[in-house]
Amino acid sequence: MTQPLEGLSAFVEVFWKSGIVLGPALCLNGLLRNKSADLRRLVLSTSILALFVAAIAMPALPRWATTTPAWFRTQSRVVQPTVNSPAPVAFPFETNVAQRPQPGQPHQPIFRLPPIIPSIWILGTLLFLTRFATSLRGLRRLRNASDPVTNGDLLMQVNPNVTLLQNETVTAPVTWGILRPVILLPTAFEHLPAESRNTVLCHESAHIRAHDFTMRTLAEIARAALWFQPLIWIARRQLRIEQELACDNHVVASGNKPSTYAKLLMNWSSKLPMPEALIAVGMAQRSCLKQRLYALLAPDTRREALSASFITATLLIGIAAALPLAALDFATPPPPPAPAPPQVVHAVQPPLPEAPIELAQLAPPPPPTQPPAIPRPADAPFVPAPPPYQATTNLVQVDAQVFDQNGKVIEGLKADDFALTEDGKPQAISIFEFQKLSDTPLGSYYVIGYYSTNPKSDGGYRKTGLTLKSDPTAKLDFRAGYYATKSSPPAFIVDGVTDMNAGTRTAFPVITSKIDPEYSEQARKAKYSGTVTLDVGVDAEGRVTSLRVIKSLGMGLDEKAMEAVTKWKFQPGTQDGKPIPMQTRIEVIFRLL
Repeated sequence: MTQPLEGLSAFVEVFWKSGIVLGPALCLNGLLRNKSADLRRLVLSTSILALFVAAIAMPALPRWATTTPAWFRTQSRVVQPTVNSPAPVAFPFETNVAQRPQPGQPHQPIFRLPPIIPSIWILGTLLFLTRFATSLRGLRRLRNASDPVTNGDLLMQVNPNVTLLQNETVTAPVTWGILRPVILLPTAFEHLPAESRNTVLCHESAHIRAHDFTMRTLAEIARAALWFQPLIWIARRQLRIEQELACDNHVVASGNKPSTYAKLLMNWSSKLPMPEALIAVGMAQRSCLKQRLYALLAPDTRREALSASFITATLLIGIAAALPLAALDFATPPPPPAPAPPQVVHAVQPPLPEAPIELAQLAPPPPPTQPPAIPRPADAPFVPAPPPYQATTNLVQVDAQVFDQNGKVIEGLKADDFALTEDGKPQAISIFEFQKLSDTPLGSYYVIGYYSTNPKSDGGYRKTGLTLKSDPTAKLDFRAGYYATKSSPPAFIVDGVTDMNAGTRTAFPVITSKIDPEYSEQARKAKYSGTVTLDVGVDAEGRVTSLRVIKSLGMGLDEKAMEAVTKWKFQPGTQDGKPIPMQTRIEVIFRLL
C-alpha cells in the first residue's frame, strides 16, 4: 500500500536547496537597495539561472553525501537484514534501497496509486505551466493579428532584428520574444510627440538588450516547479520591479529629464495592457509605480550601467556555486546493529507419565454494556441552524491629479470642490487625502474614495467620473473606471429569508434594517481585504443581543463589522408561529477596488 508521506524526502530536498539559492539572493538584493537597479537585477537573474543549472546537473553529478543534522531528519522505513536474508545491494544513484523488493518479500504490483505529495506537487506545476502556456499562446495570437509599423522614423529607433508592430486593441506598449523580439505599440502611437515616442522606444529597447523577457520566462517556469516555495514568489515579483527600475535608469541616462519621463510614465501606467500581454514586459506596470517615481525623482539614485565582463563573471560565479549544491545529499546515519539473540540452553528432563490432558475453555467475555439512550422530550423545541447572511462593503479609491490651463498642479482643494459619479450616478466622497511624494508638482495627487452603491458582483465595468466644480476647464488625470468583482450569488439571500426547512414549522430571522460597515483607516492604507464572520444572537424582539468573532481579519475591520451589525434590525425567527431567540452567522465582506 502507498505510504501517505512517500516522496517527502525529495520534496524537502528541493525545498531547502531552492531556499539556499533564493534566500541569500533576496538578502543581498535588500543590502544593495542604495546601489544601481542593474546590479540588483543581475543578482536576482543569477539566482534564477542557478536554480536551473542545479536542476539540470543534479542527475549527472556524483552525490556528495554528508550526515543529516538531527533536527532535519525525516523518519523513514529501514529494513533490517536477517540471518537468512542477504543484505540489500545499493545500485548507483539509488537513494532508498529499503523500498525495493527483496528476496522473500511479496511481489509489489507495477500499477498502483501515485503517492500523495508528488501528485499534489505535479498537479500544481501543471496548473501554473498551463496558465503560462495560455499567456504565450495569447501573445502569439496578438502578434498574428497585428500590423507592421511602416513609419520610417520609428523603425530607425529600434534594432533591425526587432519587429515593430501596432494593434488597436492594446492601450500601452509591450515587449516580448526571445529569438525574435517584438515591440507592440497602440495604433495612435504615431501621433504622439517625437520626444514621447523616442522615450517609450528607448525603454522597450532596454528590455530587449537586457533579455528581460527571457529571465521573466525562466522565473515563471521556476515558479511553476517550485510553487510551494514562498521565496520564489518574492524573487519573481522583485525581479519584475528591478527590471523596470533598471530600464527607467537607462532612459534617464540617455538624456531624458527625470520629471518629464515621470509624467509620461504616469500617463502610460494608467492604461492597463490586455490580459494576454501581462506576461510581456513593458513600461505600463502600475504595481510598482510609486517606487519607480521615487527612484526617478530622488537626486541620489544610482544609475550607472554594468559592464559586460562584470555581468559574465557574476553569472559564472553563480553557476559554479550551484554545482556543489546540486551534488550535496544528506544521508541518514545507519542504525546501530541489533544485539545478538541470547542463546537458550535446554535442560534434559525425565519423561513424565502419560495422562489424559483436559483443556479448560475460557468463557467468552460478556458483551460491553451501553448506557441507555436518553429519550428526547416531546416538548423540546428543535431549532435548525439558520443560513448565513452577507453584507458587502465596496470601497473605491481614485488617485487624481488636477492641472490648470497652464499645466500647473492645483493644490489645496477640498472634498466639496469635486463632483464624483459612477455610471452617471452621484457618489458621496467618504475618503479625501492629499499625497505629496516629492517637492516636484508631479509628485502630488489627491486620494478620493467612496463606497459604491451598486450591489451587483457581475464583473462588469464601472465608469468613474470626476470633475472640479469651481473650474470646469481644469484637466484631471485619474482612473476612468474599474472592473467590479465577479462572484457567484450567495447560497442564501440576505433580504427576504423565509422558512428554509419547510415542514419543520421554523422560520429564520429576516433583516429589516441594516447598515453597511466602513473601512478602518489602517486596513484602507494597507489595501487589506477579506471576510469577517460573526456569530450573532437575535432575541425574540429582533434585536442583536450578542456578538462573537468566528473568523477575524484584524486591522480594525473586526470592530467595524461588529459596530455596524449591532445596529441591524431583524424580524425575529419563529417556531410554531411564536418568536424565539436564535443564533445566526453573518459574513461581512470588505473589498477595496
